Amino acid sequence: MARTWLCTVLLAPLALLGCKEREPSPADQAKAAAQIEAAQRVTPPPEPIDLQRITGADFAQNGLDVAGCSFVPEITPGGDPVLVASTAGAVIKVADRFVTLAADVGGPKLGENAYTHYVGAAQSLQIEPAGASASPPGSDRNQKMARLSLSDPFNRVIWSSGGTLVCGPGSPAASATDVTAPG
Repeated sequence: MARTWLCTVLLAPLALLGCKEREPSPADQAKAAAQIEAAQRVTPPPEPIDLQRITGADFAQNGLDVAGCSFVPEITPGGDPVLVASTAGAVIKVADRFVTLAADVGGPKLGENAYTHYVGAAQSLQIEPAGASASPPGSDRNQKMARLSLSDPFNRVIWSSGGTLVCGPGSPAASATDVTAPG
């Protein structure tokens, strides 16, 4: 019994020597740091967005009757716009909620009342006019073909459509529903 105890006391420190954790080498530390950085740079997959139409009731209830531009996608010609833009900012409707984007005041303007680029917390949008403006007879608003594109924080396009951009003073809602294809 004393011999077993003596062996245990003498051999225990030797057994613990094999369990000692070794210090990672500088190469191991650099490799671990690179793996952590790579994991933090992983870009999540893009999340598509579905813009909803902004109705006349939305304009009235949310104070959107401002001078500026509205965008009607080509899939709903003559319908309600999906964007209202002014010098103060832009508004889109996503999942029954209004999202406000700030105007990029350093960028190009769309006439007197709007800009071509707006930035929000989760999206940015770009309005690219195409062709010359045309004013319907008797209207103080002009319209032109354009492309609206929304990008995510990783600068990937998550929504894009061609359509009609209607700009001018007064309520964009009043004219957006009377959009005719520019000639």
